[in-house]
Amino acid sequence: MRKLFLHVIALLLFMPLTAFSAMKADEKTEVEVVVKQYLKENPKVVFDALMAYRSQEMQKMEDQSKQVVVANFDTLFKNSKAPTLGSSDAKVTVVEFMDYQCGHCRVMGPRLDALADKGDLKVSIRLLPIRGQSSLYASKLVLAAQQQGKFKEAHHALMTAKDISTEAKVDQVLADAGINIAEAKKYLPQAQKEIDENFALATKLKLQGTPALIFANSSPDSAVFIPGAIDEKQLGSIVSSLDA
Repeated sequence: MRKLFLHVIALLLFMPLTAFSAMKADEKTEVEVVVKQYLKENPKVVFDALMAYRSQEMQKMEDQSKQVVVANFDTLFKNSKAPTLGSSDAKVTVVEFMDYQCGHCRVMGPRLDALADKGDLKVSIRLLPIRGQSSLYASKLVLAAQQQGKFKEAHHALMTAKDISTEAKVDQVLADAGINIAEAKKYLPQAQKEIDENFALATKLKLQGTPALIFANSSPDSAVFIPGAIDEKQLGSIVSSLDA
């Protein structure tokens, strides 16, 4: 009986509204009476059931994301056009979807840089400018700077800049970093195509924001998807486990 009650509650709370609306009036009344009475008499059991349901749904989403990552492994980890940081000989690679005006990306950047500088991690950058026109413009200019052999300089300049809220300010930050702005602007149409490809890939992966991190060694089955920033300890643990 307890399992039946929990099943009814889960159905009511998580079924599409259209399905509940399609019930007959007497069926709706019966379900509502059962749920209200059970909620009143067994609040903790209901809470536990909902937490278990939430855990199952999160695991399901994680499994689905892993399947998409495996299916798109070559696009993610073998894209020669994508700008990178760190050693190409590193056993572990992280694909980072990021935006230069994302606060969490700015926190995550130095943590990834530290491992990249040690040779423990290769960072493959996928620019995903979701925070307006200035973010888009900055991302395109960074890809253009890559053509000048100055991606790292442009990337770090924007990651540490205090203000890149306008195109003029982006120009100044990158000019100060040694980027030829006039030459870079010739590459903007091609840079837009690369960013469009990043958005298409992000859609496949159902990314909800930035940063989004996907770690792997040479095996697709090793992929670890992290939807957000993580601390140094978590980062080190993931890299160590994949480098074993």
